[in-house]
Amino acid sequence: MKLFNKTFLPLAILFVLVNLLIFTATNFWRKFNIDTHVLIGANILFLLFAFIVFIIQKNALKNPNPNAFIRSVIAGTMIKMFGTVIAVLMYVLATGNGYSKNAVFASLILYLIYLAVEVIGMNKIVRQNK
Repeated sequence: MKLFNKTFLPLAILFVLVNLLIFTATNFWRKFNIDTHVLIGANILFLLFAFIVFIIQKNALKNPNPNAFIRSVIAGTMIKMFGTVIAVLMYVLATGNGYSKNAVFASLILYLIYLAVEVIGMNKIVRQNK
């Protein structure tokens, strides 16, 4: 449970802060033609991906083979990248020419923020396990 709190708590805080930012700054998002529904969906999706990757990497840390953790990092990256590409394609296909490019770019920036928080948290855990 302690491992879960150290890694996943910052991601949960990030999720709440991003949602607060989305809901409180709706005029700002409209000013830049950013669909807030896309940002909320991306925020939920990235939290879900972070949780799945956390489970995979946590299980890999228990394995005595150090290559298992490397494989879990690569698998997690692929899950997030392909999942994001599929989500963007589904959004574009569902909305046609009316999709918000700015919302897609803002979501990709959100992806990078989630990635940074995940890497920092997992780096602390790996250092402690040495």
